[in-house]
Amino acid sequence: MNPQAGGFPSFSRFDSARSGSGIGAFLNCYFSLSFDRRLSLIAPMNLIRSGTPGDATVDESIADLMKALDAVCKINDVTRQSLTLKLDSGCSKVVAEILEGAREKLKYLRRECVTDGRLDQLCVLDRIISRQANVAGEERDFGIAFAELLQKLRLFDFDAMNAYYSQLSKPLTWESLISFVRGQVIHSGAIDMGGTGEILRWFEFLRHLHDICKRVLLREVGYQGTYAATNVTYTGQYEIDRVKPSMQLRELGYSAAPITI
Repeated sequence: MNPQAGGFPSFSRFDSARSGSGIGAFLNCYFSLSFDRRLSLIAPMNLIRSGTPGDATVDESIADLMKALDAVCKINDVTRQSLTLKLDSGCSKVVAEILEGAREKLKYLRRECVTDGRLDQLCVLDRIISRQANVAGEERDFGIAFAELLQKLRLFDFDAMNAYYSQLSKPLTWESLISFVRGQVIHSGAIDMGGTGEILRWFEFLRHLHDICKRVLLREVGYQGTYAATNVTYTGQYEIDRVKPSMQLRELGYSAAPITI
């Protein structure tokens, strides 16, 4: 929704928004949801509001947005993923063959330890064999869950960002970057941002993440109107599905290369 001048940049007070802001349409959509659904969205909405760029430190704002997205992932039941099912048939077959070969080698090593009397190794080896057997099964990975959420909501930021990251010399995906960042702000409490140039790049990341959060929430309630984008350089009305897979970094609001890990 587009705020009036000086208003809050994500969700304005409903009694202070200008005519045509979209607040009325948003409220109609929100209150058409079931009571339980409305209740589940209150925490994410509050976290998106508190995570607005400029209202706190960059890592504090990112932490709030990650918590909001965590909550929406749980609402949509995408927190756990079957890794094998996410592969195409060709990759799935190769992975199965590799894992089967590794499993046989581990079992052979265990038999050798029994023969050699190295019984103190068996407990650890059994644990490794057990974990290896489930390595391609269900997994809790925030980056993958977040990507699945956006795919479900028909938002294409991961496609656009991965088009950039796939060209880097260091192998990286936006999924892995998102998982890393979440781990830093949730478990470590802060991000090592380096000098001023790095802080500006992290701030652009924050603006993009906040813009995604707004579009996710608007999709969640079924809102169809325009909104005020967080990561653009001028005020305007934008469609929720404005991000296309082929978008360039500058179109996504990045004035410099995005952060890497």
